[in-house]
Amino acid sequence: MDDEASILTVSKIILERDGFEVVGCEDAESMLAEFCAARAEGRPFRAVLLDLNLPDGRGGVEVLPELKAIDPGVRAIAASGSTHCDEMDDFSKFGFVGALTKPFRMDQFAAEIHRICSQ
Repeated sequence: MDDEASILTVSKIILERDGFEVVGCEDAESMLAEFCAARAEGRPFRAVLLDLNLPDGRGGVEVLPELKAIDPGVRAIAASGSTHCDEMDDFSKFGFVGALTKPFRMDQFAAEIHRICSQ
């Protein structure tokens, strides 16, 4: 989930190249709808990348509790351009299993997704 279309596009290209099925969402509502639909179809998400700051105010910190209510085992990675904020510095306190600071290198991004999905 990210409001920057370029990040969604590049992320999708990188991860699909590595064999992942990727769903990109620009807002919380579409993220929650896609997450629920995938679970209902028997193909739950292995991980989610959540931008912490979205224009509509429902970023990763606000969406993660809703995802956890649907799937308590959801593996969520926080993403933000803010390098010094509590959510990035102590991501596990907020329920995230990892954090990526934007702009991130694509190799760093792919490695983190692989690490999270192999847990």
